[in-house]
Amino acid sequence: MDEISSAQKQWIDEWEIEIDPPHFLIAATHPSYHAIDPTATDYERFEFVGDACLDLLVAEFLYNSDMAMTEGEMTRRRTKMVKNDQLAQLFDILQLQQVIITAPNYHPSIKDKANFVEALFGGIFLANGYESCKKLWNKLKYRMGNKQNVPSLSEDEIHPKIRNEKEHLKKLYRQLGLIPKDPITILQELSLKNKNPLPKYKLLQRRGPDHHPLFAYQVSISPFQNIVKEEISAIGTGSSKQKAKFDAAAKLCEKIYLPFIPV
Repeated sequence: MDEISSAQKQWIDEWEIEIDPPHFLIAATHPSYHAIDPTATDYERFEFVGDACLDLLVAEFLYNSDMAMTEGEMTRRRTKMVKNDQLAQLFDILQLQQVIITAPNYHPSIKDKANFVEALFGGIFLANGYESCKKLWNKLKYRMGNKQNVPSLSEDEIHPKIRNEKEHLKKLYRQLGLIPKDPITILQELSLKNKNPLPKYKLLQRRGPDHHPLFAYQVSISPFQNIVKEEISAIGTGSSKQKAKFDAAAKLCEKIYLPFIPV
């Protein structure tokens, strides 16, 4: 295959991706296509370059998102953000399925989806450099709501006394040796290290049909009696009880500036 199709050209134009046709064709070609054209160049070498490029993009993003984050915290979060399941989400957002080149009846696995995303960034980097990769990365962050490791709550939603103690709390978390984990685990560890009662989870609501339920959970915690004497709580929703609990815990972490790893 030497020329891009009209559908592929339209896709490139819609996303404003800075890549030339030869680089795109390689990035979009899965090794399974060798069954159709043994001479075709697949994405594997581009994947190698894209893997390194994404590591750098995520590292830069994390460095700029929280200047108090330690090297260890940034490493753990980067690992989370470039896992196959996370990159597979980018594959779906990009709707890459409609432009990839594969053997007939081929259905990409999560790993394959991640490989395609890495190859795309590798192709963009080789064609036009890092800044072009960064443009696409920023678009994808926007499409995902820019919620990866960045608080989604406004400052107005945080208790005034907590808001005024932001830097003090970040210092406290470092002194306690808290390492970012999923929100439920890190809230539990905060309670244990502060010798406070464990977080309390309460089912508030279950609605919707059995095949598509929606749960609402509230989590409450009293971690800082010297700052705020009353409990601090947050409400989360999800399609399962566990997802609703994770959502509630994540929102509570944001309320107290507690670093966590999204799930």
